[in-house]
Amino acid sequence: MQKVLGALMAVAWALPAPAPAAMAPATGVEGPCGTRAHVLQMLAERYGETRRQTGWISGEGIVELYVSDSSGSWTLTLTVPLGKTCLVASGHGALTQPVRPAVAEQAA
Repeated sequence: MQKVLGALMAVAWALPAPAPAAMAPATGVEGPCGTRAHVLQMLAERYGETRRQTGWISGEGIVELYVSDSSGSWTLTLTVPLGKTCLVASGHGALTQPVRPAVAEQAA
């Protein structure tokens, strides 16, 4: 799970950050957006997803990964400073079991 989360978070940080001026009322972020409460309620009710990982993109927003243990679905969201939460990516096949660290990581 940690390798998958790390890879997804790396993808999120590699995405171009929206320019602050572009984040005016419509946020400037592509993809479906809504109020944070509405988006999180939809992820929980429709897909059974709960938050698993959070990351901060300096000055641009918060990236979060939501995963469903039952279906393996996952969603990556971005919440910008003006409060809009947008769906960045989603898919299926998330690992729901903890990944054992590699031997080198165990020694560290």
